[in-house]
Formats: sequence, structure tokens, C-alpha cells
Amino acid sequence: MSNSIIPDDVRELINNYSPRIQAIVGELHNHLCGLGCLSYIKTIYIGYEIGGEMVAALYPYHKHVDVALAIPESMTDPILVDASHLTWRSLPLLATVRTKKDITKAKKFAKLATEQIRSGAHTVHRDNDFFIRTVKERKAKRNALRKIDS
Repeated sequence: MSNSIIPDDVRELINNYSPRIQAIVGELHNHLCGLGCLSYIKTIYIGYEIGGEMVAALYPYHKHVDVALAIPESMTDPILVDASHLTWRSLPLLATVRTKKDITKAKKFAKLATEQIRSGAHTVHRDNDFFIRTVKERKAKRNALRKIDS
């Protein structure tokens, strides 16, 4: 992980996390901003946009960092998982970042996300029905697992 300068507003959000998590956040933040994204801080995440369109949302956790991204939902990679639980209409996948190798992959996905937004090629815009359906599907799976465990 490179030594990155972390802006004060980002540092305030990640102040209680380990130096490793702070370094991951700093490196990804600087990369996204270097790609031309404007960042803003919300209570639990950092949002990144270009021209008012969401490119990414970065969520720090104590053992990893999740980065939801505006990339095609058909993409596959071991660090990518479905992000429908976050209810971002245009960010279908997230990269779970734990290692230097994960950072490298996440940076490539972030670059793709910025290219998708700039070119207008990103067409994922999930509606409310999608999220209602996925919540019901997750509840049904949990209930089925509880029946198996009982």
C-alpha cells in the first residue's frame, strides 16, 4: 500500500479504524479522486461521482473495505459480490478489499466505473421493485436456512 495523504474529512470518518484500513481507504480515495471523481462524506461511507452520477461508494469496516461500483453487473471476480443490500440503484457490485492484490483489482474496477459513467455506457438503474424483490428473496433464504438448522 502506498503512503497516501488522507484529507481531513476522510480521516475523520476512518479515525477509529486500524492503520491498515486507513491506508486502504486513503489509497482507494486518492485513486478515485485522481480519476476525476468528486467525493463527499456521508455518515458511514464516502461517495464518488462524476457529473452528478454515482461512480462508487466506499465503506470502511474493521477488517476490510467495501467499494460499491458502477460496473456491469455481469462482471465476475473473487473480490466482487452482489451489492443489492446497499440499495444503490446504479452500483450493482462491490469489491471487498483486504490485501494489496485486492487494492490493485479494485483500482482497475474503479477505472472501469469512471469510464462507464463518462461514456454513458453504464446502464444499470435498478427500480424499487428490484430491491423489494431482493429483500423478499433474502428473507426466504434465511428462513429456509433456519428450518434446515432446526
